[in-house]
Amino acid sequence: MVFQFCLDKALDSHLMATDGEEAERMLCSLAVYCRESDIPLANAIRKTSYRPDLNTDMELVKRIFSSTYKRLAKRKGDPMRHVNRNSLLVWGTRHFIDTYYDLRMNILTHQAEFRRKDIPGDTFRTIEKEDQNSMTIHALAAGLKSWDRDLARYINSREIAHYNPIEDYLTQLPQWDGTDRISPLSARIPTDTPNFQPFFHTWLLGMVACWIGRDRNHGNALVPLLTGRQGTGKTSFCRILLPQELRPYYAENMNLKSETSVALAMSGRALINIDEFDKFTRSQHPLLKFLISQNDIDMRLPFASHLEMRRRFASFIATTNSDRPLVDATGSRRYLCVNVTGKIDFLTPINHPQFYAQLLAELRDGRPFWLDDQQTAQLMEQNERFREVSSLPEMLRAIIKADSSQGEWMSLTEILKRLQEKFPNYRPTANIYHEMGRCLKAMMAEVNHTRTGNIYKVACI
Repeated sequence: MVFQFCLDKALDSHLMATDGEEAERMLCSLAVYCRESDIPLANAIRKTSYRPDLNTDMELVKRIFSSTYKRLAKRKGDPMRHVNRNSLLVWGTRHFIDTYYDLRMNILTHQAEFRRKDIPGDTFRTIEKEDQNSMTIHALAAGLKSWDRDLARYINSREIAHYNPIEDYLTQLPQWDGTDRISPLSARIPTDTPNFQPFFHTWLLGMVACWIGRDRNHGNALVPLLTGRQGTGKTSFCRILLPQELRPYYAENMNLKSETSVALAMSGRALINIDEFDKFTRSQHPLLKFLISQNDIDMRLPFASHLEMRRRFASFIATTNSDRPLVDATGSRRYLCVNVTGKIDFLTPINHPQFYAQLLAELRDGRPFWLDDQQTAQLMEQNERFREVSSLPEMLRAIIKADSSQGEWMSLTEILKRLQEKFPNYRPTANIYHEMGRCLKAMMAEVNHTRTGNIYKVACI
Protein backbone atom coordinates (compact mmCIF):
# COMPACT_ATOMS: atom_id res chain seq x y z
CA MET A 1 0.00 0.00 0.00
CA VAL A 2 2.84 2.41 0.79
CA PHE A 3 4.44 1.67 -2.61
CA GLN A 4 1.08 2.29 -4.30
CA PHE A 5 0.84 5.72 -2.67
CA CYS A 6 4.38 6.51 -3.85
CA LEU A 7 3.48 5.41 -7.38
CA ASP A 8 0.25 7.46 -7.39
CA LYS A 9 2.16 10.56 -6.31
CA ALA A 10 4.83 10.03 -8.98
CA LEU A 11 2.20 9.55 -11.70
CA ASP A 12 0.30 12.64 -10.55
CA SER A 13 3.52 14.69 -10.56
CA HIS A 14 4.31 13.79 -14.16
CA LEU A 15 0.75 13.63 -15.50
CA MET A 16 1.19 9.96 -16.49
CA ALA A 17 3.25 11.03 -19.56
CA THR A 18 4.45 8.36 -22.01
CA ASP A 19 7.24 10.52 -23.42
CA GLY A 20 10.61 8.84 -22.86
CA GLU A 21 12.28 11.60 -20.86
CA GLU A 22 9.16 12.32 -18.85
CA ALA A 23 8.76 8.62 -18.06
CA GLU A 24 12.38 8.52 -16.90
CA ARG A 25 11.82 11.52 -14.64
CA MET A 26 8.73 9.83 -13.26
CA LEU A 27 10.83 6.74 -12.41
CA CYS A 28 13.35 8.99 -10.68
CA SER A 29 10.58 10.57 -8.59
CA LEU A 30 9.19 7.11 -7.76
CA ALA A 31 12.62 5.97 -6.61
CA VAL A 32 12.95 9.04 -4.37
CA TYR A 33 9.51 8.50 -2.83
CA CYS A 34 10.24 4.80 -2.23
CA ARG A 35 13.53 5.61 -0.52
CA GLU A 36 11.94 8.33 1.61
CA SER A 37 9.26 5.82 2.61
CA ASP A 38 11.88 3.25 3.70
CA ILE A 39 10.79 0.64 1.13
CA PRO A 40 13.72 -1.81 0.65
CA LEU A 41 15.47 -1.42 -2.72
CA ALA A 42 14.76 -4.96 -3.91
CA ASN A 43 11.09 -4.64 -3.02
CA ALA A 44 10.77 -1.31 -4.81
CA ILE A 45 12.36 -2.70 -8.00
CA ARG A 46 10.20 -5.84 -7.86
CA LYS A 47 6.97 -3.85 -7.35
CA THR A 48 7.89 -1.60 -10.28
CA SER A 49 8.51 -4.64 -12.49
CA TYR A 50 4.89 -5.70 -11.98
CA ARG A 51 3.71 -2.67 -13.97
CA PRO A 52 3.72 -3.31 -17.76
CA ASP A 53 3.99 0.42 -18.47
CA LEU A 54 7.10 0.74 -16.28
CA ASN A 55 9.06 -2.46 -16.93
CA THR A 56 9.84 -1.90 -20.66
CA ASP A 57 13.51 -1.47 -19.75
CA MET A 58 14.20 -3.20 -16.47
CA GLU A 59 17.93 -2.51 -16.66
CA LEU A 60 17.17 1.21 -16.67
CA VAL A 61 14.74 0.77 -13.77
CA LYS A 62 17.39 -1.02 -11.69
CA ARG A 63 20.03 1.66 -12.41
CA ILE A 64 17.67 4.54 -11.55
CA PHE A 65 16.57 2.95 -8.27
CA SER A 66 20.10 1.87 -7.28
CA SER A 67 21.67 5.30 -7.89
CA THR A 68 18.81 7.08 -6.15
CA TYR A 69 19.05 4.85 -3.08
CA LYS A 70 22.84 5.43 -2.91
CA ARG A 71 22.43 9.17 -3.24
CA LEU A 72 19.82 9.31 -0.47
CA ALA A 73 21.43 6.66 1.74
CA LYS A 74 21.85 8.99 4.71
CA ARG A 75 18.32 10.45 4.50
CA LYS A 76 16.03 9.29 7.29
CA GLY A 77 12.98 7.44 5.97
CA ASP A 78 9.36 7.59 7.10
CA PRO A 79 6.95 4.88 5.83
CA MET A 80 3.99 7.25 6.12
CA ARG A 81 5.65 10.26 4.47
CA HIS A 82 3.87 9.95 1.13
CA VAL A 83 0.70 8.28 2.33
CA ASN A 84 -2.45 10.33 1.82
CA ARG A 85 -3.51 11.95 5.12
CA ASN A 86 -7.13 10.87 4.74
CA SER A 87 -6.10 7.28 4.07
CA LEU A 88 -3.79 7.39 7.05
CA LEU A 89 -6.65 8.60 9.23
CA VAL A 90 -8.92 5.79 7.98
CA TRP A 91 -6.24 3.17 8.67
CA GLY A 92 -5.56 4.62 12.09
CA THR A 93 -9.27 4.74 12.97
CA ARG A 94 -9.81 1.15 11.85
CA HIS A 95 -6.73 -0.02 13.78
CA PHE A 96 -7.82 1.84 16.91
CA ILE A 97 -11.37 0.42 16.76
CA ASP A 98 -10.15 -3.12 16.07
CA THR A 99 -7.70 -2.89 18.98
CA TYR A 100 -10.07 -1.67 21.67
CA TYR A 101 -13.64 -2.43 20.53
CA ASP A 102 -15.94 -4.96 18.91
CA LEU A 103 -18.50 -3.20 16.72
CA ARG A 104 -21.60 -4.51 14.97
CA MET A 105 -24.68 -3.08 13.30
CA ASN A 106 -27.95 -4.53 14.62
CA ILE A 107 -30.13 -4.95 11.52
CA LEU A 108 -33.34 -5.01 13.59
CA THR A 109 -32.78 -1.76 15.42
CA HIS A 110 -30.47 -0.30 12.74
CA GLN A 111 -28.23 0.94 15.54
CA ALA A 112 -24.53 0.30 16.07
CA GLU A 113 -23.55 -1.72 19.14
CA PHE A 114 -20.19 -2.09 20.85
CA ARG A 115 -18.29 -3.77 23.65
CA ARG A 116 -14.84 -3.07 25.08
CA LYS A 117 -12.13 -5.63 24.33
CA ASP A 118 -10.03 -4.44 27.27
CA ILE A 119 -12.84 -5.09 29.80
CA PRO A 120 -13.27 -8.83 30.52
CA GLY A 121 -16.87 -9.99 30.20
CA ASP A 122 -18.13 -6.75 28.67
CA THR A 123 -21.41 -7.17 26.76
CA PHE A 124 -22.73 -5.50 23.61
CA ARG A 125 -24.85 -2.38 24.03
CA THR A 126 -26.11 0.40 21.78
CA ILE A 127 -23.64 3.20 21.09
CA GLU A 128 -25.06 6.35 22.66
CA LYS A 129 -23.71 9.87 22.22
CA GLU A 130 -21.82 9.61 25.51
CA ASP A 131 -20.15 6.37 24.37
CA GLN A 132 -19.07 7.97 21.11
CA ASN A 133 -17.57 10.92 22.99
CA SER A 134 -15.67 8.53 25.25
CA MET A 135 -14.33 6.74 22.15
CA THR A 136 -13.06 10.04 20.77
CA ILE A 137 -11.32 10.92 24.05
CA HIS A 138 -9.79 7.44 24.15
CA ALA A 139 -8.60 7.80 20.53
CA LEU A 140 -6.98 11.18 21.19
CA ALA A 141 -5.27 9.79 24.28
CA ALA A 142 -3.92 6.94 22.14
CA GLY A 143 -2.35 9.48 19.74
CA LEU A 144 -4.91 9.22 16.93
CA LYS A 145 -5.72 12.59 15.36
CA SER A 146 -9.39 11.72 15.06
CA TRP A 147 -12.50 13.65 16.02
CA ASP A 148 -16.17 12.86 16.62
CA ARG A 149 -17.17 13.07 12.97
CA ASP A 150 -14.35 10.70 11.91
CA LEU A 151 -15.39 8.01 14.38
CA ALA A 152 -19.09 8.57 13.64
CA ARG A 153 -18.41 8.16 9.92
CA TYR A 154 -16.73 4.81 10.54
CA ILE A 155 -19.30 3.57 13.09
CA ASN A 156 -22.24 4.36 10.80
CA SER A 157 -20.71 2.79 7.69
CA ARG A 158 -20.89 -0.63 6.06
CA GLU A 159 -17.36 -1.32 7.28
CA ILE A 160 -18.64 -2.88 10.50
CA ALA A 161 -20.22 -6.33 10.64
CA HIS A 162 -23.99 -6.74 10.46
CA TYR A 163 -25.70 -8.63 13.27
CA ASN A 164 -29.15 -10.26 13.25
CA PRO A 165 -30.09 -11.16 16.86
CA ILE A 166 -32.91 -13.48 15.76
CA GLU A 167 -30.72 -15.35 13.31
CA ASP A 168 -27.94 -15.49 15.90
CA TYR A 169 -30.33 -17.09 18.42
CA LEU A 170 -31.82 -19.60 15.98
CA THR A 171 -28.47 -20.78 14.59
CA GLN A 172 -27.23 -21.61 18.08
CA LEU A 173 -30.22 -23.79 18.99
CA PRO A 174 -29.59 -27.45 19.86
CA GLN A 175 -31.04 -30.29 17.81
CA TRP A 176 -34.68 -31.00 18.64
CA ASP A 177 -34.98 -33.98 21.00
CA GLY A 178 -38.34 -35.06 19.51
CA THR A 179 -40.50 -34.09 22.51
CA ASP A 180 -43.57 -32.01 21.66
CA ARG A 181 -43.48 -28.74 23.57
CA ILE A 182 -46.01 -26.78 21.49
CA SER A 183 -49.13 -28.64 22.62
CA PRO A 184 -48.36 -28.36 26.37
CA LEU A 185 -47.80 -24.62 25.95
CA SER A 186 -51.10 -24.23 24.07
CA ALA A 187 -52.85 -26.23 26.78
CA ARG A 188 -51.87 -23.60 29.35
CA ILE A 189 -54.65 -21.42 27.95
CA PRO A 190 -58.03 -22.69 29.22
CA THR A 191 -60.52 -22.14 26.40
CA ASP A 192 -63.65 -23.48 24.79
CA THR A 193 -62.57 -22.27 21.34
CA PRO A 194 -62.51 -25.14 18.78
CA ASN A 195 -59.28 -25.89 16.88
CA PHE A 196 -57.31 -23.51 19.09
CA GLN A 197 -54.25 -25.72 19.62
CA PRO A 198 -53.59 -26.66 15.95
CA PHE A 199 -54.27 -23.11 14.76
CA PHE A 200 -51.99 -21.65 17.46
CA HIS A 201 -49.30 -24.14 16.41
CA THR A 202 -49.63 -22.89 12.83
CA TRP A 203 -49.26 -19.28 14.02
CA LEU A 204 -46.06 -20.14 15.90
CA LEU A 205 -44.67 -21.77 12.75
CA GLY A 206 -45.61 -18.65 10.79
CA MET A 207 -43.80 -16.45 13.31
CA VAL A 208 -40.53 -18.40 12.97
CA ALA A 209 -40.97 -18.62 9.16
CA CYS A 210 -41.27 -14.81 9.11
CA TRP A 211 -38.07 -14.51 11.18
CA ILE A 212 -36.03 -16.66 8.81
CA GLY A 213 -37.53 -15.18 5.64
CA ARG A 214 -39.14 -18.43 4.48
CA ASP A 215 -41.78 -16.53 2.47
CA ARG A 216 -40.81 -12.94 1.75
CA ASN A 217 -43.94 -12.38 -0.40
CA HIS A 218 -46.29 -12.79 2.57
CA GLY A 219 -46.08 -11.78 6.21
CA ASN A 220 -47.48 -13.86 9.06
CA ALA A 221 -51.10 -12.83 8.49
CA LEU A 222 -52.66 -14.74 11.41
CA VAL A 223 -53.12 -13.05 14.80
CA PRO A 224 -54.14 -14.92 18.00
CA LEU A 225 -56.61 -12.65 19.81
CA LEU A 226 -56.98 -13.62 23.48
CA THR A 227 -60.32 -12.46 24.87
CA GLY A 228 -61.69 -12.70 28.39
CA ARG A 229 -61.97 -10.97 31.71
CA GLN A 230 -59.14 -8.95 33.19
CA GLY A 231 -56.59 -10.68 35.41
CA THR A 232 -56.41 -14.04 33.62
CA GLY A 233 -52.77 -13.54 32.53
CA LYS A 234 -53.30 -12.88 28.83
CA THR A 235 -50.60 -10.20 28.50
CA SER A 236 -48.18 -12.06 30.79
CA PHE A 237 -48.52 -15.16 28.60
CA CYS A 238 -47.63 -13.12 25.50
CA ARG A 239 -44.47 -11.86 27.19
CA ILE A 240 -43.07 -15.33 27.95
CA LEU A 241 -43.32 -16.52 24.34
CA LEU A 242 -39.93 -15.01 23.48
CA PRO A 243 -36.70 -16.26 25.09
CA GLN A 244 -34.67 -13.90 27.26
CA GLU A 245 -32.24 -13.28 24.38
CA LEU A 246 -35.04 -11.91 22.19
CA ARG A 247 -37.10 -10.18 24.90
CA PRO A 248 -35.74 -6.73 23.88
CA TYR A 249 -37.53 -7.26 20.54
CA TYR A 250 -40.98 -7.63 22.10
CA ALA A 251 -43.38 -4.66 22.10
CA GLU A 252 -46.84 -3.99 23.51
CA ASN A 253 -47.71 -0.62 21.98
CA MET A 254 -48.01 0.48 18.39
CA ASN A 255 -49.00 3.98 17.33
CA LEU A 256 -51.04 3.67 14.15
CA LYS A 257 -51.02 7.46 13.72
CA SER A 258 -47.27 7.46 12.97
CA GLU A 259 -46.22 5.64 9.79
CA THR A 260 -42.56 5.76 10.86
CA SER A 261 -43.32 4.21 14.26
CA VAL A 262 -45.31 1.42 12.64
CA ALA A 263 -42.59 0.69 10.08
CA LEU A 264 -39.86 0.69 12.73
CA ALA A 265 -41.89 -1.66 14.92
CA MET A 266 -42.61 -4.13 12.12
CA SER A 267 -39.00 -4.21 10.96
CA GLY A 268 -37.38 -3.96 14.39
CA ARG A 269 -39.44 -6.29 16.58
CA ALA A 270 -39.85 -10.05 16.70
CA LEU A 271 -43.30 -10.01 18.32
CA ILE A 272 -45.82 -7.19 18.81
CA ASN A 273 -48.64 -7.58 21.31
CA ILE A 274 -51.61 -5.40 20.35
CA ASP A 275 -52.64 -4.95 23.97
CA GLU A 276 -56.20 -3.70 24.61
CA PHE A 277 -57.21 -4.52 21.02
CA ASP A 278 -60.60 -2.87 21.48
CA LYS A 279 -58.97 0.57 21.94
CA PHE A 280 -58.64 0.90 18.16
CA THR A 281 -61.49 2.71 16.49
CA ARG A 282 -63.56 1.22 13.71
CA SER A 283 -61.81 3.51 11.19
CA GLN A 284 -58.39 2.17 12.25
CA HIS A 285 -59.18 -1.50 11.68
CA PRO A 286 -58.69 -1.45 7.87
CA LEU A 287 -55.16 -0.09 8.39
CA LEU A 288 -54.50 -2.71 11.07
CA LYS A 289 -55.72 -5.44 8.73
CA PHE A 290 -53.40 -4.14 5.98
CA LEU A 291 -50.38 -4.10 8.30
CA ILE A 292 -51.00 -7.64 9.49
CA SER A 293 -50.85 -9.00 5.95
CA GLN A 294 -48.00 -6.78 4.73
CA ASN A 295 -44.61 -8.31 3.92
CA ASP A 296 -41.63 -5.95 3.53
CA ILE A 297 -42.03 -2.30 4.53
CA ASP A 298 -41.36 0.89 2.57
CA MET A 299 -40.51 3.71 4.92
CA ARG A 300 -38.96 7.15 4.93
CA LEU A 301 -36.86 7.96 7.98
CA PRO A 302 -36.97 11.51 9.42
CA PHE A 303 -34.83 13.90 7.32
CA ALA A 304 -34.26 11.18 4.69
CA SER A 305 -34.76 12.07 1.02
CA HIS A 306 -35.77 8.62 -0.24
CA LEU A 307 -37.87 5.62 0.64
CA GLU A 308 -36.08 2.68 2.25
CA MET A 309 -37.18 -0.94 1.96
CA ARG A 310 -36.95 -2.83 5.22
CA ARG A 311 -37.67 -6.47 5.88
CA ARG A 312 -40.57 -7.36 8.15
CA PHE A 313 -39.68 -9.51 11.15
CA ALA A 314 -42.64 -8.90 13.48
CA SER A 315 -45.61 -11.16 14.04
CA PHE A 316 -48.68 -10.04 15.96
CA ILE A 317 -50.63 -11.32 18.95
CA ALA A 318 -53.45 -9.40 20.67
CA THR A 319 -55.39 -9.25 23.93
CA THR A 320 -58.68 -7.68 24.96
CA ASN A 321 -61.25 -7.80 27.76
CA SER A 322 -64.08 -7.45 25.26
CA ASP A 323 -65.87 -10.63 24.26
CA ARG A 324 -66.87 -9.17 20.88
CA PRO A 325 -63.77 -7.35 19.58
CA LEU A 326 -64.18 -7.95 15.83
CA VAL A 327 -65.80 -5.06 13.96
CA ASP A 328 -65.18 -6.21 10.37
CA ALA A 329 -66.66 -9.48 9.16
CA THR A 330 -64.33 -9.60 6.13
CA GLY A 331 -61.28 -9.21 8.36
CA SER A 332 -62.16 -12.03 10.74
CA ARG A 333 -60.01 -14.45 8.75
CA ARG A 334 -56.93 -12.63 10.09
CA TYR A 335 -57.71 -13.36 13.75
CA LEU A 336 -57.64 -16.51 15.82
CA CYS A 337 -60.10 -15.44 18.50
CA VAL A 338 -59.63 -17.36 21.76
CA ASN A 339 -62.13 -17.22 24.61
CA VAL A 340 -60.00 -17.51 27.76
CA THR A 341 -62.18 -19.23 30.36
CA GLY A 342 -59.76 -19.32 33.31
CA LYS A 343 -56.31 -18.46 34.62
CA ILE A 344 -53.43 -18.92 32.17
CA ASP A 345 -50.25 -20.59 33.46
CA PHE A 346 -47.49 -18.10 32.65
CA LEU A 347 -45.24 -18.93 35.60
CA THR A 348 -43.99 -22.39 34.57
CA PRO A 349 -40.70 -21.87 32.69
CA ILE A 350 -40.56 -22.67 28.98
CA ASN A 351 -37.64 -24.63 27.55
CA HIS A 352 -37.19 -22.03 24.82
CA PRO A 353 -34.20 -23.70 23.06
CA GLN A 354 -36.11 -26.95 22.53
CA PHE A 355 -39.37 -25.09 21.89
CA TYR A 356 -37.90 -23.17 18.95
CA ALA A 357 -35.77 -26.12 17.85
CA GLN A 358 -39.03 -28.03 17.38
CA LEU A 359 -40.55 -25.26 15.27
CA LEU A 360 -37.42 -25.06 13.08
CA ALA A 361 -37.37 -28.83 12.63
CA GLU A 362 -41.03 -28.84 11.60
CA LEU A 363 -40.43 -26.06 9.08
CA ARG A 364 -37.50 -27.99 7.61
CA ASP A 365 -39.78 -31.04 7.31
CA GLY A 366 -42.26 -28.97 5.30
CA ARG A 367 -45.05 -28.52 7.84
CA PRO A 368 -47.41 -25.76 6.60
CA PHE A 369 -47.14 -22.43 8.39
CA TRP A 370 -50.38 -21.07 6.94
CA LEU A 371 -54.07 -22.05 7.07
CA ASP A 372 -55.57 -23.69 4.01
CA ASP A 373 -58.97 -22.69 2.60
CA GLN A 374 -60.91 -25.21 4.70
CA GLN A 375 -59.20 -24.13 7.91
CA THR A 376 -59.78 -20.47 7.04
CA ALA A 377 -63.51 -21.17 6.56
CA GLN A 378 -63.62 -22.92 9.95
CA LEU A 379 -61.84 -19.99 11.55
CA MET A 380 -64.25 -17.43 10.10
CA GLU A 381 -67.25 -19.49 11.21
CA GLN A 382 -66.07 -19.84 14.81
CA ASN A 383 -65.11 -16.14 14.91
CA GLU A 384 -68.75 -15.14 14.39
CA ARG A 385 -69.36 -15.30 18.14
CA PHE A 386 -66.65 -12.66 18.60
CA ARG A 387 -68.01 -10.21 16.05
CA GLU A 388 -69.36 -6.91 17.32
CA VAL A 389 -73.10 -6.42 16.96
CA SER A 390 -73.99 -2.81 16.30
CA SER A 391 -77.79 -2.87 15.86
CA LEU A 392 -80.39 -3.36 18.59
CA PRO A 393 -81.94 -6.49 16.97
CA GLU A 394 -78.51 -8.13 16.75
CA MET A 395 -77.73 -7.29 20.37
CA LEU A 396 -81.07 -8.66 21.58
CA ARG A 397 -80.58 -11.89 19.63
CA ALA A 398 -77.12 -12.18 21.23
CA ILE A 399 -78.53 -12.25 24.78
CA ILE A 400 -82.04 -13.75 24.53
CA LYS A 401 -84.26 -15.89 22.37
CA ALA A 402 -88.01 -16.16 22.22
CA ASP A 403 -88.99 -19.37 24.06
CA SER A 404 -92.57 -20.05 25.13
CA SER A 405 -91.72 -23.40 26.75
CA GLN A 406 -88.63 -22.79 28.92
CA GLY A 407 -88.45 -19.00 28.92
CA GLU A 408 -89.09 -16.66 31.83
CA TRP A 409 -91.22 -13.56 31.97
CA MET A 410 -89.09 -10.42 31.89
CA SER A 411 -89.90 -6.72 31.71
CA LEU A 412 -88.27 -4.40 29.22
CA THR A 413 -86.30 -2.83 32.08
CA GLU A 414 -84.86 -6.24 33.04
CA ILE A 415 -84.00 -7.05 29.42
CA LEU A 416 -82.32 -3.64 29.01
CA LYS A 417 -80.24 -4.28 32.15
CA ARG A 418 -79.02 -7.60 30.68
CA LEU A 419 -78.31 -5.82 27.42
CA GLN A 420 -76.12 -3.20 29.08
CA GLU A 421 -74.26 -5.85 31.10
CA LYS A 422 -73.38 -7.62 27.86
CA PHE A 423 -72.64 -4.46 25.87
CA PRO A 424 -71.36 -1.86 28.37
CA ASN A 425 -70.54 0.64 25.60
CA TYR A 426 -74.12 0.69 24.31
CA ARG A 427 -75.92 3.99 24.88
CA PRO A 428 -79.74 3.59 24.72
CA THR A 429 -81.83 6.21 22.96
CA ALA A 430 -84.76 8.10 24.47
CA ASN A 431 -87.35 5.74 22.94
CA ILE A 432 -85.42 2.55 23.72
CA TYR A 433 -88.42 0.72 25.19
CA HIS A 434 -90.49 1.34 22.10
CA GLU A 435 -87.66 0.04 19.89
CA MET A 436 -87.16 -3.02 22.09
CA GLY A 437 -90.87 -3.81 21.97
CA ARG A 438 -90.84 -3.78 18.16
CA CYS A 439 -87.75 -6.01 18.06
CA LEU A 440 -89.24 -8.53 20.50
CA LYS A 441 -92.44 -8.60 18.48
CA ALA A 442 -90.38 -9.34 15.35
CA MET A 443 -88.68 -12.14 17.28
CA MET A 444 -92.15 -13.62 17.97
CA ALA A 445 -91.69 -13.35 21.72
CA GLU A 446 -94.86 -14.08 23.76
CA VAL A 447 -96.16 -10.90 25.45
CA ASN A 448 -98.38 -10.37 28.47
CA HIS A 449 -99.96 -7.04 29.33
CA THR A 450 -99.84 -6.12 33.02
CA ARG A 451 -100.76 -3.05 35.04
CA THR A 452 -97.06 -2.10 35.31
CA GLY A 453 -96.31 -2.67 31.64
CA ASN A 454 -95.68 -5.43 29.13
CA ILE A 455 -93.60 -8.48 30.02
CA TYR A 456 -92.07 -10.93 27.53
CA LYS A 457 -91.37 -14.64 27.78
CA VAL A 458 -87.74 -15.10 26.71
CA ALA A 459 -84.78 -17.38 27.51
CA CYS A 460 -81.43 -15.88 28.32
CA ILE A 461 -78.50 -17.13 26.22
